[in-house]
Amino acid sequence: MSIIWDPYQKFWNDSLLSILKKIFPKRLHGHIRLFIRGIDTIILSFTSKRRINKRTIKYTLDELNSININYFDIGTHKKASELKWITNELFAPYKLNYKAFAFEAMPEFAVEAGAVFEKNHKIKFYNLALSDEIPTNGTIKFYVGGDGLGNSFYKNQQTQVINVPVSKLSDIIMNEGIKLKGSINILRMNIEGAEYNVMMDLINSNLCNYFSGFYGMWDDVKKMPGNKEKAFRLLLKDNNIEHLTFNGRDMKSSKRKRLILNDIKSVLMAGPKIEME
Repeated sequence: MSIIWDPYQKFWNDSLLSILKKIFPKRLHGHIRLFIRGIDTIILSFTSKRRINKRTIKYTLDELNSININYFDIGTHKKASELKWITNELFAPYKLNYKAFAFEAMPEFAVEAGAVFEKNHKIKFYNLALSDEIPTNGTIKFYVGGDGLGNSFYKNQQTQVINVPVSKLSDIIMNEGIKLKGSINILRMNIEGAEYNVMMDLINSNLCNYFSGFYGMWDDVKKMPGNKEKAFRLLLKDNNIEHLTFNGRDMKSSKRKRLILNDIKSVLMAGPKIEME
């Protein structure tokens, strides 16, 4: 069953695609991928509808101007495509009162992604890795390889090792004076397994409950040593954290983007999870 259904990648998963590619001739591989993606998108539509129906809508998008929105995008890669898209499709058109905090550990990727938003003062970039434990020297080994999609501080198939600065997201929030209470807080991340560390930090610092929406794939937690993937799923379940896919592969499908956009809109229209006293 795990071959057909992955707890993170769902039906559109690497194991199933790999098996089907071995069974069918190469000329059909593109059609197989589209078929798998199509079925998974149908499943995604039901998942998103269920999530939206659980939320109590309190505002229209036009009524959100007076409410602060904090959007955290962790793992922007080179182009920050997801952040650029959500800004252009939602934040800017509705003139929302937002601030975005973007993180990329790879130095040259952080520079390249930051340049995309150099004229947008609502978005702040950090060349940082994020974790729940910080070494005394403030840096962590970062394994680099290929086109950078697998960059991680968990060793896998990467070919180069560099040291990058590392911090806790909870420390960034405190040091930057980011007010979570009374704000709508959304977290999207895709950081090759370190999602476990970020969630541990937010939970241990009692900040997780301030977040209304979680997005990303998070399947790379399986790369972590010590078989922590099962513990991660239990951690999410125990803290009522449900995330919806939102990463590079979703950006290639207009239907998937529309589903993700509608889901994020419903998070915003539900208002702050914890109101100001």
